[in-house]
Amino acid sequence: MPRLLLVDADTDACNALARLLRAVGYCVDCAYSGAAAIDHLTRLGADAVIVDLNMPQLDGWNVLKWTRERLSHATIPVIVHSDLCESHWKLARQMGANELWVRGTCSFDAICDSLEQYGERVLVAAA
Repeated sequence: MPRLLLVDADTDACNALARLLRAVGYCVDCAYSGAAAIDHLTRLGADAVIVDLNMPQLDGWNVLKWTRERLSHATIPVIVHSDLCESHWKLARQMGANELWVRGTCSFDAICDSLEQYGERVLVAAA
């Protein structure tokens, strides 16, 4: 089963998306801070990371940077789920984010379709 890591300081939003993704077959772990996300990735890994960039303390920008700097995590898809402006999205893309889901405007069907595009990188664990 594909293992996704959702990273968001908004626990309600994180848990709601996790429930939906679990219902369609994903194994979903939640981290409510950047530090918890890095700890999780170090110990357990993930097939993809879905991260909000705007969090207190160690934010999603740091999670993205850390993920891309670690050789063992460099190819993990990192999807930004945030309400960024376009200039921030360009920076996230330059830092290695694979795509952006704009909070509040991205339907669940679009999220599932988006995850499917990563094919083997995300879905190989389901085989």
